[in-house]
Amino acid sequence: MKYHSIEWWFTALKGQMKSIIRNKICREYLKIEFGFTKADLLTMYIEQNKYMLYRVLTRKYPEFKRLEKYLKIDRAFTNLEFVSAGIFYQSSKQISTFWIYEANIEDIYFLLKLGIGCIVQIKNALDQPHSITILAYDDENGNIIFNDPLGDPFSKYRIRFGFNIVWKKEKLLSCSLGNPIRMSFVVNNDDIEIIEKINNWFSNRNLYSMQMKDFEGMRGIDYDKIILSQYSIDGKITINLGEKAKGKFINCFIEYNDEEDIFWAPEYDTINEIIVNVLNERNEAT
Repeated sequence: MKYHSIEWWFTALKGQMKSIIRNKICREYLKIEFGFTKADLLTMYIEQNKYMLYRVLTRKYPEFKRLEKYLKIDRAFTNLEFVSAGIFYQSSKQISTFWIYEANIEDIYFLLKLGIGCIVQIKNALDQPHSITILAYDDENGNIIFNDPLGDPFSKYRIRFGFNIVWKKEKLLSCSLGNPIRMSFVVNNDDIEIIEKINNWFSNRNLYSMQMKDFEGMRGIDYDKIILSQYSIDGKITINLGEKAKGKFINCFIEYNDEEDIFWAPEYDTINEIIVNVLNERNEAT
Protein backbone atom coordinates (compact mmCIF):
# COMPACT_ATOMS: atom_id res chain seq x y z
CA MET A 1 0.00 0.00 0.00
CA LYS A 2 2.39 2.72 -1.21
CA TYR A 3 -0.23 5.42 -1.74
CA HIS A 4 -2.08 6.95 1.21
CA SER A 5 -5.50 8.58 1.24
CA ILE A 6 -5.98 12.35 0.81
CA GLU A 7 -7.08 12.56 4.45
CA TRP A 8 -3.85 10.85 5.53
CA TRP A 9 -1.73 13.30 3.51
CA PHE A 10 -3.61 16.29 4.95
CA THR A 11 -2.98 15.08 8.52
CA ALA A 12 0.64 14.20 7.66
CA LEU A 13 1.20 17.72 6.32
CA LYS A 14 -0.06 19.26 9.57
CA GLY A 15 2.16 16.88 11.55
CA GLN A 16 5.16 17.79 9.39
CA MET A 17 4.61 21.52 9.97
CA LYS A 18 4.30 20.97 13.73
CA SER A 19 7.53 18.98 13.71
CA ILE A 20 9.39 21.75 11.86
CA ILE A 21 8.08 24.46 14.21
CA ARG A 22 8.77 22.42 17.34
CA ASN A 23 12.17 20.95 16.49
CA LYS A 24 13.80 23.24 13.95
CA ILE A 25 12.50 26.67 14.90
CA CYS A 26 11.82 26.37 18.64
CA ARG A 27 14.47 23.87 19.74
CA GLU A 28 17.37 24.56 17.37
CA TYR A 29 17.05 28.30 16.70
CA LEU A 30 15.14 29.70 19.68
CA LYS A 31 16.58 27.16 22.17
CA ILE A 32 13.15 26.49 23.69
CA GLU A 33 12.92 23.10 25.41
CA PHE A 34 9.57 21.35 25.78
CA GLY A 35 10.53 18.80 28.39
CA PHE A 36 10.71 15.05 27.99
CA THR A 37 8.39 12.65 26.19
CA LYS A 38 7.26 9.36 27.77
CA ALA A 39 9.82 7.56 25.60
CA ASP A 40 12.55 9.89 26.86
CA LEU A 41 11.59 9.25 30.48
CA LEU A 42 11.58 5.48 29.94
CA THR A 43 15.01 5.63 28.29
CA MET A 44 16.42 7.61 31.22
CA TYR A 45 14.82 5.24 33.73
CA ILE A 46 16.34 2.18 32.05
CA GLU A 47 19.81 3.74 31.91
CA GLN A 48 19.66 4.83 35.55
CA ASN A 49 18.41 1.43 36.75
CA LYS A 50 19.98 -0.99 34.27
CA TYR A 51 21.97 -2.92 36.89
CA MET A 52 18.87 -3.51 39.00
CA LEU A 53 16.87 -4.53 35.92
CA TYR A 54 19.64 -6.92 34.86
CA ARG A 55 19.62 -8.65 38.27
CA VAL A 56 15.83 -8.96 38.25
CA LEU A 57 15.81 -10.39 34.70
CA THR A 58 18.58 -12.90 35.38
CA ARG A 59 17.04 -14.08 38.63
CA LYS A 60 13.85 -15.02 36.84
CA TYR A 61 15.53 -16.08 33.58
CA PRO A 62 19.16 -17.18 34.14
CA GLU A 63 19.68 -17.47 30.38
CA PHE A 64 19.52 -13.66 30.18
CA LYS A 65 23.04 -13.37 31.59
CA ARG A 66 23.93 -12.83 27.94
CA LEU A 67 22.48 -9.30 28.40
CA GLU A 68 25.47 -8.24 30.50
CA LYS A 69 27.12 -6.78 27.40
CA TYR A 70 24.44 -4.06 27.31
CA LEU A 71 25.59 -2.82 30.71
CA LYS A 72 29.06 -2.11 29.34
CA ILE A 73 28.08 -0.30 26.15
CA ASP A 74 25.29 1.84 27.67
CA ARG A 75 22.70 0.58 25.20
CA ALA A 76 20.32 -1.19 27.57
CA PHE A 77 17.44 1.08 26.48
CA THR A 78 17.61 -0.43 22.96
CA ASN A 79 17.12 -3.99 24.23
CA LEU A 80 13.71 -5.68 24.28
CA GLU A 81 14.25 -7.37 27.65
CA PHE A 82 15.46 -4.23 29.43
CA VAL A 83 12.63 -2.18 27.95
CA SER A 84 10.02 -4.73 29.08
CA ALA A 85 11.42 -4.85 32.62
CA GLY A 86 11.78 -1.07 32.64
CA ILE A 87 8.12 -0.51 31.75
CA PHE A 88 7.09 -2.93 34.52
CA TYR A 89 9.08 -1.13 37.23
CA GLN A 90 8.52 2.39 35.95
CA SER A 91 4.77 1.73 36.24
CA SER A 92 5.30 0.65 39.89
CA LYS A 93 4.35 -2.89 38.81
CA GLN A 94 0.86 -1.74 37.75
CA ILE A 95 1.42 -3.01 34.19
CA SER A 96 2.47 -6.56 33.29
CA THR A 97 4.84 -6.84 30.34
CA PHE A 98 5.23 -9.79 27.97
CA TRP A 99 7.59 -10.63 25.12
CA ILE A 100 8.12 -13.55 22.77
CA TYR A 101 10.69 -14.31 20.05
CA GLU A 102 8.65 -16.77 17.99
CA ALA A 103 5.26 -15.16 17.46
CA ASN A 104 3.20 -15.36 14.27
CA ILE A 105 0.46 -13.41 12.49
CA GLU A 106 -2.26 -15.35 14.31
CA ASP A 107 -0.79 -14.23 17.66
CA ILE A 108 -1.04 -10.61 16.56
CA TYR A 109 -4.67 -11.10 15.51
CA PHE A 110 -5.42 -12.78 18.85
CA LEU A 111 -4.00 -9.86 20.86
CA LEU A 112 -5.68 -7.21 18.71
CA LYS A 113 -9.05 -8.90 19.28
CA LEU A 114 -8.39 -8.49 23.01
CA GLY A 115 -7.72 -4.79 22.44
CA ILE A 116 -3.95 -5.11 22.96
CA GLY A 117 -1.51 -3.39 20.62
CA CYS A 118 1.63 -5.30 19.62
CA ILE A 119 5.12 -3.81 19.51
CA VAL A 120 6.91 -5.68 16.73
CA GLN A 121 10.61 -5.49 15.97
CA ILE A 122 11.52 -5.10 12.31
CA LYS A 123 14.36 -4.05 10.03
CA ASN A 124 13.10 -0.66 8.90
CA ALA A 125 13.30 1.30 5.65
CA LEU A 126 16.83 2.43 6.60
CA ASP A 127 17.86 -1.21 7.13
CA GLN A 128 18.11 -0.69 10.90
CA PRO A 129 16.52 -2.61 13.82
CA HIS A 130 13.38 -0.73 14.81
CA SER A 131 10.01 -1.15 16.58
CA ILE A 132 6.52 -0.42 15.29
CA THR A 133 3.17 -0.64 17.08
CA ILE A 134 0.49 -2.70 15.35
CA LEU A 135 -2.98 -1.41 16.24
CA ALA A 136 -5.39 -3.11 13.82
CA TYR A 137 -5.69 -5.50 10.91
CA ASP A 138 -7.81 -6.04 7.83
CA ASP A 139 -7.92 -9.79 7.41
CA GLU A 140 -10.12 -9.62 4.31
CA ASN A 141 -7.42 -7.72 2.38
CA GLY A 142 -4.47 -9.20 4.26
CA ASN A 143 -3.37 -5.83 5.68
CA ILE A 144 -2.01 -4.74 9.03
CA ILE A 145 -2.22 -1.14 10.30
CA PHE A 146 0.51 0.27 12.51
CA ASN A 147 2.15 3.41 13.88
CA ASP A 148 5.83 4.07 13.22
CA PRO A 149 7.48 6.53 15.67
CA LEU A 150 10.08 7.56 13.07
CA GLY A 151 7.49 8.58 10.47
CA ASP A 152 6.34 7.26 7.11
CA PRO A 153 8.51 4.28 6.03
CA PHE A 154 7.49 4.69 2.36
CA SER A 155 9.30 8.06 2.32
CA LYS A 156 12.25 6.62 4.28
CA TYR A 157 11.09 8.82 7.18
CA ARG A 158 11.47 12.12 5.36
CA ILE A 159 7.79 12.55 6.27
CA ARG A 160 7.66 12.60 10.07
CA PHE A 161 4.01 11.51 10.28
CA GLY A 162 3.92 7.76 10.89
CA PHE A 163 0.34 7.00 11.94
CA ASN A 164 -2.04 4.47 10.37
CA ILE A 165 0.52 3.01 7.97
CA VAL A 166 -0.86 0.08 5.96
CA TRP A 167 1.25 -2.93 5.00
CA LYS A 168 0.46 -6.30 3.54
CA LYS A 169 1.11 -8.97 6.18
CA GLU A 170 3.66 -10.53 3.80
CA LYS A 171 5.62 -7.27 3.95
CA LEU A 172 5.67 -7.44 7.76
CA LEU A 173 6.91 -11.04 7.68
CA SER A 174 9.62 -10.20 5.17
CA CYS A 175 11.25 -7.56 7.38
CA SER A 176 10.35 -8.72 10.89
CA LEU A 177 13.00 -9.89 13.32
CA GLY A 178 12.41 -13.11 15.24
CA ASN A 179 11.22 -16.56 14.30
CA PRO A 180 9.19 -15.38 12.46
CA ILE A 181 8.10 -12.39 14.61
CA ARG A 182 9.63 -10.90 17.75
CA MET A 183 7.12 -8.82 19.68
CA SER A 184 6.16 -7.44 23.07
CA PHE A 185 2.99 -6.07 24.66
CA VAL A 186 1.65 -4.75 27.96
CA VAL A 187 -1.51 -5.47 29.96
CA ASN A 188 -2.98 -3.63 32.94
CA ASN A 189 -2.82 -5.79 36.07
CA ASP A 190 -6.54 -5.22 36.67
CA ASP A 191 -7.31 -7.23 33.50
CA ILE A 192 -6.87 -10.59 35.24
CA GLU A 193 -9.07 -12.50 32.77
CA ILE A 194 -7.13 -11.16 29.79
CA ILE A 195 -3.81 -12.10 31.40
CA GLU A 196 -5.13 -15.64 31.96
CA LYS A 197 -6.24 -15.85 28.30
CA ILE A 198 -2.78 -14.72 27.20
CA ASN A 199 -1.00 -17.25 29.41
CA ASN A 200 -3.28 -20.02 28.10
CA TRP A 201 -2.82 -18.98 24.44
CA PHE A 202 0.98 -19.05 24.69
CA SER A 203 1.15 -21.96 27.14
CA ASN A 204 3.09 -24.24 24.76
CA ARG A 205 5.68 -21.59 23.82
CA ASN A 206 8.32 -19.52 25.55
CA LEU A 207 6.40 -16.41 26.60
CA TYR A 208 8.58 -14.22 28.81
CA SER A 209 7.04 -11.76 31.23
CA MET A 210 7.32 -9.48 34.21
CA GLN A 211 4.08 -9.92 36.13
CA MET A 212 2.81 -8.95 39.56
CA LYS A 213 2.26 -12.61 40.36
CA ASP A 214 6.06 -13.00 40.37
CA PHE A 215 5.96 -11.01 43.58
CA GLU A 216 2.69 -12.21 45.05
CA GLY A 217 3.34 -15.91 44.62
CA MET A 218 -0.34 -16.20 43.76
CA ARG A 219 -2.75 -13.87 42.04
CA GLY A 220 -5.41 -11.95 43.91
CA ILE A 221 -4.00 -11.81 47.46
CA ASP A 222 -3.96 -8.56 49.42
CA TYR A 223 -0.64 -7.13 50.47
CA ASP A 224 0.75 -3.92 51.96
CA LYS A 225 2.95 -1.79 49.75
CA ILE A 226 4.15 0.39 52.61
CA ILE A 227 7.65 0.13 53.99
CA LEU A 228 7.29 -2.06 57.08
CA SER A 229 10.75 -1.54 58.52
CA GLN A 230 14.26 -0.49 57.64
CA TYR A 231 17.59 -2.02 58.65
CA SER A 232 21.19 -0.97 58.15
CA ILE A 233 24.12 -3.40 58.13
CA ASP A 234 27.58 -1.96 58.77
CA GLY A 235 26.34 1.35 57.46
CA LYS A 236 26.62 0.00 53.90
CA ILE A 237 23.52 -2.06 53.23
CA THR A 238 20.07 -0.62 53.85
CA ILE A 239 17.12 -3.01 53.69
CA ASN A 240 13.61 -1.64 53.27
CA LEU A 241 11.20 -4.47 53.99
CA GLY A 242 7.82 -4.19 52.34
CA GLU A 243 4.90 -5.89 50.62
CA LYS A 244 3.95 -8.35 53.31
CA ALA A 245 1.26 -10.93 52.56
CA LYS A 246 -0.12 -13.77 54.65
CA GLY A 247 2.60 -13.31 57.26
CA LYS A 248 5.50 -13.48 54.79
CA PHE A 249 7.65 -10.75 53.27
CA ILE A 250 7.10 -10.77 49.53
CA ASN A 251 10.12 -8.68 48.65
CA CYS A 252 12.39 -5.99 49.96
CA PHE A 253 14.40 -3.17 48.46
CA ILE A 254 18.11 -3.11 49.15
CA GLU A 255 20.72 -0.40 48.72
CA TYR A 256 24.42 -1.26 48.47
CA ASN A 257 26.36 2.00 48.72
CA ASP A 258 23.59 3.90 46.89
CA GLU A 259 23.13 1.09 44.35
CA GLU A 260 19.52 -0.06 44.44
CA ASP A 261 18.54 -3.70 44.10
CA ILE A 262 15.44 -5.79 44.59
CA PHE A 263 15.53 -9.04 46.51
CA TRP A 264 12.64 -11.45 46.15
CA ALA A 265 11.98 -13.14 49.47
CA PRO A 266 8.65 -15.02 49.42
CA GLU A 267 10.22 -18.11 51.04
CA TYR A 268 11.51 -16.33 54.15
CA ASP A 269 9.36 -15.86 57.24
CA THR A 270 11.54 -13.66 59.41
CA ILE A 271 13.61 -10.52 59.04
CA ASN A 272 16.64 -12.46 60.27
CA GLU A 273 16.35 -14.98 57.43
CA ILE A 274 16.15 -12.19 54.89
CA ILE A 275 19.23 -10.39 56.25
CA VAL A 276 21.28 -13.61 56.29
CA ASN A 277 20.32 -14.41 52.71
CA VAL A 278 20.96 -10.85 51.55
CA LEU A 279 24.47 -11.04 52.99
CA ASN A 280 25.08 -14.47 51.45
CA GLU A 281 23.91 -13.29 48.03
CA ARG A 282 26.01 -10.14 48.25
CA ASN A 283 29.10 -12.16 49.16
CA GLU A 284 28.51 -14.50 46.21
CA ALA A 285 28.16 -11.52 43.89
CA THR A 286 31.46 -10.02 45.01
